[in-house]
Amino acid sequence: MSAFPNLSEDVLRAHPSNPETLPNGKNDDNHPEHAEYAEQTQVNGAPYTNGERKDAPWVLHDTPIENQRPIKVIVIGAGYSGVYCAIRIPERLRNCELVVYEKNSGVGGTWYENQYPGAACDVPSHSYQFSFNPK
Repeated sequence: MSAFPNLSEDVLRAHPSNPETLPNGKNDDNHPEHAEYAEQTQVNGAPYTNGERKDAPWVLHDTPIENQRPIKVIVIGAGYSGVYCAIRIPERLRNCELVVYEKNSGVGGTWYENQYPGAACDVPSHSYQFSFNPK
């Protein structure tokens, strides 16, 4: 399984144009055979060596995220932060599959687990408010 599932096979199998060039345009400067490449710099992702431009062994693709397969997002825990993520992530990320995993039978995290008869809240409750619909 590739970390880049939507790249074409020719990109995934791309080889450096220069056999002495390692992935990401880096050279093994410590290797005696590569001593001539010691003065390497990079500009905009394209490796330069001693003033001569070398073709990068990779290609960056500029593709909108909504054109790709859905991003799978997992939130562990449905406590205060988990509920917040479950609301905000779909608002901010298009084309995502969100799943929230919770060990308890209900949401609330610590407040679900630690319920005391007659106790309403042990700290000022205004601290635990979301601002999803400010008025």
